[in-house]
Amino acid sequence: VMTTFDFMGTPAVLTTDTETIDDRLILAVVSNGQLYGRLWRVAPKAKMDDGVLDVGVLTGHRWPTTVRHVVGLTIRQHVKDPNFNLYHTTRLSLDARDPLPVHVDAETIGTTPIEIEIVPRVLTVIVPQDAPQRLFAQDLAEERTFGRR
Repeated sequence: VMTTFDFMGTPAVLTTDTETIDDRLILAVVSNGQLYGRLWRVAPKAKMDDGVLDVGVLTGHRWPTTVRHVVGLTIRQHVKDPNFNLYHTTRLSLDARDPLPVHVDAETIGTTPIEIEIVPRVLTVIVPQDAPQRLFAQDLAEERTFGRR
């Protein structure tokens, strides 16, 4: 809790295919799906098979902004927050003044700087029959009939 009150955001530079963002980051979430953890739908329109990374960036530099971000994410109103931006990219780099921890699937794998690139359709994925179509760009019925390309 005390860290929240002291946290001023971390000066960082995030570069996507089309933009460079130089700001104080509170959180950056890179995904190809909608959820971060089980609760936060950071990228509500993300598609797991569209070949694009969705990058949710929360900026700010005071503890009230951090609290507002947490509440906004929890009640799914973060997309209306002027300090939240969602970027779509095939590659990105992130560097920060102070090294930030980098997590992959809830495991810390290192610290910034980091470069990430998506390689479309490399993995074969088994999808449950009842998987919601809204999570995918491709028609699941078509994929099940004809198989992965």
